[in-house]
Amino acid sequence: MYELVIFGNPIAASRPRVTRWSTYYKEPYNSYKSFLRAKVVESIANSNFTPFDASLPLKMYITFEMEIPKSFSTKKRLSLEGTYVVKKPDIDNLSKSCFDAMNKIVYNDDSQIVEIIVKKVYSFEPKTIIKIEEIR
Repeated sequence: MYELVIFGNPIAASRPRVTRWSTYYKEPYNSYKSFLRAKVVESIANSNFTPFDASLPLKMYITFEMEIPKSFSTKKRLSLEGTYVVKKPDIDNLSKSCFDAMNKIVYNDDSQIVEIIVKKVYSFEPKTIIKIEEIR
């Protein structure tokens, strides 16, 4: 099993921009993906984790703990802690940033991920919690 906690507000993948010559993603997604990738490499370097075999199906759990808006009253902020976030960014775009950052590092390709459980909740300490395990 691989586990990683990344502190900071999660950033969703933007739509790819297509030109005559190339396809690219706009900022701040590229910076965030590089940041995630660096955290993944750092966590692997500080542990005895070996990347998952390319033939293994994987199950991924992701929890996005989103920052509670500061404009809300203290009472409302306290009541929102741990409740689901039912607004943008979309959960699939948030997940894509995690998949892309771990490709070729934790697993060979994100096509190995055959099951995902993802949730988006409010938190006073924004972070992303990722767990990956083999399906046997």
